[in-house]
Amino acid sequence: MTIYVNLCQHLKVDTSAIDDILRLQTDGLDKKNLDDICIFSPETAEIHVTAFDSWKEVVDILPTLEHRNKGYVFKKLWCCTCSRVGNNCTTVNDVLKEVWIDVEKRWQLFGEQLKDGTLTFYEFVEMFGSISEENGQRLNDEITLFNITDHVATTRVDQWRKYTRLTACVNGAEAILALQTQYKLEGDFEAMQTIASVINREVPI
Repeated sequence: MTIYVNLCQHLKVDTSAIDDILRLQTDGLDKKNLDDICIFSPETAEIHVTAFDSWKEVVDILPTLEHRNKGYVFKKLWCCTCSRVGNNCTTVNDVLKEVWIDVEKRWQLFGEQLKDGTLTFYEFVEMFGSISEENGQRLNDEITLFNITDHVATTRVDQWRKYTRLTACVNGAEAILALQTQYKLEGDFEAMQTIASVINREVPI
């Protein structure tokens, strides 16, 4: 639940009721505290924890949320969605409906496209752009969080590296052609024109 509360901090959501319960974990539990958060059934001799009953739907997604929150993509999608919904969320359950459901859907779609190769290079770079080429292992780890095999992840990283090098060549060719136009340079610039035209950021990865 701590992870969920921390994610709620991106919005103006009152989490004080949950904070009080979580604080018991660090402050220690006595009999009174236990009575406040648990119910003992003499018939079954079982203890039912009632502390989070008001947020049952949130509790249900916690295992999935914990896994998702390990990845950069999920955190980026979460922050972007929080910025979009803004003041629409005022309660913990609002965050579940307004943010979690949308982010989970987009995360799943991104993962499916990443796995089957229908994601465009533009979309790939837009999402992973801040992870440098030198950090290929981190990128590989991020991709496998989508339940993608290491083999496919390695293939995607290799494709991305080749695309990055190609982009650098295209940018260089475009710069040369810009100088040629600006200063009316003469010569054979056909090779530069060919290089500048080869990249299409909308093609699948």
